Amino acid sequence: MSILDTIMQKVTGSGADSATEQAVIGHLTDFVNSPEVGGYQGLIQKFHENGLGDVARSWASGASQSVTADQITNILGQDRVNAIASKVGMDPGKLSGLLAEHLPTVVSKLSGSAAHS
Repeated sequence: MSILDTIMQKVTGSGADSATEQAVIGHLTDFVNSPEVGGYQGLIQKFHENGLGDVARSWASGASQSVTADQITNILGQDRVNAIASKVGMDPGKLSGLLAEHLPTVVSKLSGSAAHS
């Protein structure tokens, strides 16, 4: 099972039941792993740069403070949100909400993976 499959199972509580959710998480994973972000540490840095370092740290520790769809758009950038939304056939606002809902769990799982690598 790949790390994406593991994360999807943890995020959705089952296998990747929703093809849309799987696609969204896949694109988010691609974004995190892109050279412009620099992996898990780069994503956390983006949160720090936008004044949300405490929020990101809470996810890594399992406390999971909430984040809003607008904050997600600010972190990822409207262009990136629009591009992912277009690829998965979803309204950008709905996509940001979905990311805000699932990103804490994804970061929590990635922080566990980063700690073991």
